[in-house]
Amino acid sequence: MFIAAVLAGVLAAPAFGQIGDEPWDWNPDISPDGRYVVFHSERSRTDDDLYLWDMHTRTLTQLTETPDQNEKFPRFSPDGHFIVYQVGNADGSVWSLRRVALDGSHNAEIVTAGNLAINPDVSPNGEWVAFAGRVSEDATRNDIFIVRPDGSDLTNLTGESDAIGYTVLPSWSPDGQTIAFSGGDIDADTAEIFLVDVHSRDVRAFMEIETYKEMGPTYSPDGRYLAASVGFQNYDFYRLVIFDLESGTARQVGASSEYHARPAWSADSNSLYYQEIVQGGARIARYDLGEDETYNLGIPGGWEEELMCRSVAAYGGAYAGGH
Repeated sequence: MFIAAVLAGVLAAPAFGQIGDEPWDWNPDISPDGRYVVFHSERSRTDDDLYLWDMHTRTLTQLTETPDQNEKFPRFSPDGHFIVYQVGNADGSVWSLRRVALDGSHNAEIVTAGNLAINPDVSPNGEWVAFAGRVSEDATRNDIFIVRPDGSDLTNLTGESDAIGYTVLPSWSPDGQTIAFSGGDIDADTAEIFLVDVHSRDVRAFMEIETYKEMGPTYSPDGRYLAASVGFQNYDFYRLVIFDLESGTARQVGASSEYHARPAWSADSNSLYYQEIVQGGARIARYDLGEDETYNLGIPGGWEEELMCRSVAAYGGAYAGGH
């Protein structure tokens, strides 16, 4: 078990900013070749859709456009040929998993489990998709499932564990033997990181601590690190923390925003892509482990660009009105 004391002095509370109604970019993932970033966004103002950012040509492609549905949490397959994601109806009562090619073609359903199938993650060999699925009618219990990309061989990995409660955000280890996930009591607003052995289905805690909430654990491809979004209970901010599984240490990523979440590793394990909420909205950022620096991807059409357009328009109106 990871020693919880490594978090002492790592987390620092930010100054909160005013959140506006500009478009937010969420849940990034980076393609295995490092060229594309996929994410979901509220840019349409009516629902969430998937977008693909080409970092070589700096072009943005909208992958889905489905009125009255929300597409979220995209994840690349290991070969980079397709993306898995969750799609739900307008009121969020039903979620299923789908897959789509990078050009938007071959869009097909994978599975629906108990009216809730969320947070997909593809195994390193591409043969399985892990996800969180609802198993209780009162929505207080999810389990971690795996399923083939064609929807066959649906398997509940955590159904025999009584300690995990509401589970979300599974992540495969690089060797495909373990899945890390967040679990806790949805009513008590708690969450911690658990690990489940894919073959034995044994579940154990990664780190037991009551002071923090640990969300979205994500293994680095080289197996050295586990990144997670960590925050205090009853607080509305999270910090991205990288746990070094070799040295037993941890580091916090930056401190420029109120909320860091949904980390995704580059194939070389040197960069971490994530969403950060700052004044005005949510954007996609990258953290370079070697340089210990964070960078805004600057994807066009996001909240920063819109705020600037609004400011220019307001200034132009004020200028015209005064002359």
